[in-house]
Amino acid sequence: MRYILLFSITIFFVSIFVHIPIVNANVLLKGYQHIGDDEDATSYTPGDYVTRSLFLNYPTNFHITQELTITGVKLNNLVWQLNNGKLRIFIDDTFISTGIQGNDTVYFDSPVDLNPGNHTIGIHAGCLNNGGQQVKNCSSPSRIQDNDISFSAITLLSNKNSNSINLNERRHIGDTNDPEDDHYSDVLAEFQAWYPDPFDESIEGDSLDISFSLNEESIIETIIFYRFRDLDNDGSPNQPFPEVFIDGNKTGELDHEVPNGSISLNNINMQRQPGNHTIEIEGKLRPSSGCDIDYDDISWDDIIILYTPIPFPQLDHFAIQHDGHAINCQREKITIEAHNSAHEIVTDYNGTMFLSTNSSHGDWSSFDAYGDLSNSGSGQATYDFVASDNGTIVLGLRDTYVETIDINATDGSTSEDPSEDRPLHFERSGFEFTNSTTSSQGEIRVQISGKPSSTPPYSQDLQLMAVNSTNGSDCEAALNGTINVEMAFECIDPRNCTSRQVSINGTSGWQDIPGFDEGNVDMDASSEVLLKFGNQTDATAQFDLKYPDAGKIKLYARYELLTKNGSSTGNYMYGASNEFVVRPFGFEVNLPGTNSSATDANGTPFKKAGANFTVEATAKCWNSTDDATNTDGIPDGHGDQDPENNADLSDNLITPNFGNETDPEKVDLKLKAHLWKPNSPPATD
Repeated sequence: MRYILLFSITIFFVSIFVHIPIVNANVLLKGYQHIGDDEDATSYTPGDYVTRSLFLNYPTNFHITQELTITGVKLNNLVWQLNNGKLRIFIDDTFISTGIQGNDTVYFDSPVDLNPGNHTIGIHAGCLNNGGQQVKNCSSPSRIQDNDISFSAITLLSNKNSNSINLNERRHIGDTNDPEDDHYSDVLAEFQAWYPDPFDESIEGDSLDISFSLNEESIIETIIFYRFRDLDNDGSPNQPFPEVFIDGNKTGELDHEVPNGSISLNNINMQRQPGNHTIEIEGKLRPSSGCDIDYDDISWDDIIILYTPIPFPQLDHFAIQHDGHAINCQREKITIEAHNSAHEIVTDYNGTMFLSTNSSHGDWSSFDAYGDLSNSGSGQATYDFVASDNGTIVLGLRDTYVETIDINATDGSTSEDPSEDRPLHFERSGFEFTNSTTSSQGEIRVQISGKPSSTPPYSQDLQLMAVNSTNGSDCEAALNGTINVEMAFECIDPRNCTSRQVSINGTSGWQDIPGFDEGNVDMDASSEVLLKFGNQTDATAQFDLKYPDAGKIKLYARYELLTKNGSSTGNYMYGASNEFVVRPFGFEVNLPGTNSSATDANGTPFKKAGANFTVEATAKCWNSTDDATNTDGIPDGHGDQDPENNADLSDNLITPNFGNETDPEKVDLKLKAHLWKPNSPPATD
């Protein structure tokens, strides 16, 4: 289960976001680079350059994890000063090949075999003379300048890829207050220790976020910074080391100066799921003379992230899910998932599954499935999983016999797990929970804690349908008029309920129904709710629900069938809803302590830079006054970065079960920067 929530908190630092994805073919060295000698931010990205000779002396570093044969090199989004030049490629300080005039791709006459490990690639586009109007060989005495080029990435053409992420844009963060002896000849002055040049728009603040992607679950093991330049810091309290984070989790410190080598953060062993992630490099605030605040200036040439994919677990069993009760005249929704031994969905499963029932009764059909289903009758069918199923399908099963059945699923060698294959009771009469705002039978969708289900946003028209099978195949209304129906709910995740109860609004206002821990629903202890059913052609009773807590829950309904004279029969109609999530409305975020709520730069300091502090986030219920502006299910003002317009959630009910899930939910804090008061000394306490 995952909730989707948006909120923000104001903290003091600046970050910049850059998206760097991984590709599935060849080897991509991603990052903008500018080789030449023209300072021109209009034509080239970046505007600052690295001269041809410097680039060959300090080429781009990259890493591969297996033997590769490189057949060529492509420069993505190539920009030329003169496009009648030719690209020259050097690998591991060895000249490899010259390209065709004006072409962004150089194909090698002889493929280059590379062993696993670290390598370098150097590139230039020749030189110019005649006032920069004619391409010339760089060894010619008449050459006067470099033929500038810039590009967004280097693609190594190969039939394989690599389990390493190569981020090859040369970056600089800081505030330009650290003029020291140069370890990297800069484009403008010998005393500057950084590239790109800080005196133009390329300055990137005191912290930098770089996004990268993983296309499979992996263990991040090592992060390498090539030619990292940090001239001042020694790790003392007055000169703290820059820190590195993955997805907000600290992985290490950049703790020594290696101007001609690299810094490796080893033994990270951080497991990450497929998708987007972020590496953050955070400079540190240091005491400085006078009233100035000094963020350390640091720069580097390349970042390489080494990771090991985790082999995806194979199919261990099938899990069969349904609500336990079905009506003869209707299809019952059956969800079948391909699971590994950890009960996780095998999303890439694409085998053939054979279905049957122990009674040899029933017909199969498709509700939500992309593969081919072949129904053979007598409870038997075959289904071919396809990639778009992602390991989960929803089928329909109709059985005209009053009986309790067991569903069997196998691919010939792997079958269902008995603990995830409960019996299914088919009955003449029963209840179905329906939602007329969706096309799927019985789908109660995500709810918001404390909000009535029929109230915007995401309003839903819910009904309880009472159905009777006339001859095993035709349906008619089982109830009409105003009826007391016994109702309860089950806490699925978290598995234990709190004292908070679901409320149902039928025809007599809001009525509470009891909750039961997972697997312990006792309908003899349920509560009656008054519902109004239609006539012989309308089997539904409208109802509204709200739940002032969070989690995954399920509704149950029961009604005792009576004789014509109203006597008890001891026989019941049953029904259960699908499992559905109720998410918190938002979070109240507090910083305990005095002076933690400054509204502008003139406020009393809360903490000095670098000091630890506590943040408390409390999940809260919905209130219409806090969702009046956009009516979007998010507290007003909590979706932007302005702390002054946030709806006050201090008086909203909390959701006590949030955080008690089997896999406890986590709160991601988004940090926003505010500048310190200009021309004022930093806080000393």
